[in-house]
Amino acid sequence: MNKKDILIIFLIALLGTTAVLWVTADNSNAVQQSDDDQRTAIAVEITQPTVKTVADHLPYLGTVAGTKDGNLSFRIGGMLDQIHVKEGDKVQENQLLATISVPELDAQIRRAQSEFNKAKSSKTFWEREVSIDSALYKDGAISQTVFNKTSFNYEQALSSFYSAKAALEEIRERQKQTKLCAPAEGTIGSILIREGSNIGPNQPVFFFNQGEPTVYADVLEQDIRKGIKVGSFVTAELKNERIRGKVERIDSHAKPPFRSIRVFTTFPDSAFYNRPSGSGITLRFEINKQKNALLVPVSSIDLRSDQPRLFKIDDQMQARAFSVELGVQRGEFRQVEGDISPTDKIISSGVNNVEPGDRVDITRNITSSQ
Repeated sequence: MNKKDILIIFLIALLGTTAVLWVTADNSNAVQQSDDDQRTAIAVEITQPTVKTVADHLPYLGTVAGTKDGNLSFRIGGMLDQIHVKEGDKVQENQLLATISVPELDAQIRRAQSEFNKAKSSKTFWEREVSIDSALYKDGAISQTVFNKTSFNYEQALSSFYSAKAALEEIRERQKQTKLCAPAEGTIGSILIREGSNIGPNQPVFFFNQGEPTVYADVLEQDIRKGIKVGSFVTAELKNERIRGKVERIDSHAKPPFRSIRVFTTFPDSAFYNRPSGSGITLRFEINKQKNALLVPVSSIDLRSDQPRLFKIDDQMQARAFSVELGVQRGEFRQVEGDISPTDKIISSGVNNVEPGDRVDITRNITSSQ
């Protein structure tokens, strides 16, 4: 065997030894990595989001009125011309109670009526003229210029007619406000203003009694803007029960010093018959109602970063973080919005020990009863 053959055999042996060492090291690293993965899996509990209808509630102290009563007033000011009822009278819905006179309104109506009559006459005149000129133009008896001028005058008259009509209708609507009618069947409790007196807009004229209990609350103006409106749900919290009702009426003007607005609510007829007038009841006004909202336990929300987030478990048993927007809280549960569905597996316990990409070991799957 020459030196060349010996060198080749030596190189082959060296390459074989290197390959064996590499495979052995790779297997050792794989086993070590597997051991590390098993050792670093974090024990967590999981749950799934719950689908519910949720809403915010604004608590206020309500006051019971012995009957569904309140003041009646004109929406505009004037002189109280005539009162058509007396105290204690039983009245029907829309029955005329009183009228006011507003001299400037009468003058406005006369002017608006006069302008309307003029505009109507002008419209009729130019309507006839454009009809005549249209036929003449078709026969070639007048030029395009003459016909266009007649058409332009008719369009101007038509525009003036509709403007005058709208102005007259607007004044007539205001004229209707000079009559005060009963909003419903009820009783005139007291008359607060005498005939011949000058009154301002929304100045009480009658105390009106509808014969049914009601509850009102003085609500801050900014809370009204959060979503309290006629028809909104409200809950009266009594000692042993909660009674659900609705907002029936909202006064149009805020009252100092805190700019509160009186909100009247309605409940089942017999709800407060056993409550004396003037007694207080806690009311909770419902706002921001949302159907099919997703709720998760408060314990599942991670607040360690700038944006609230949740961790969902993927098919590889790894924790994946995603940001959410927080909404209404109901007890130990919070509404969330984001890349989330009712079927997601959400870490509900141990969330503060988890980082994105961590492997987890599920110790319990909690079914929410919320």
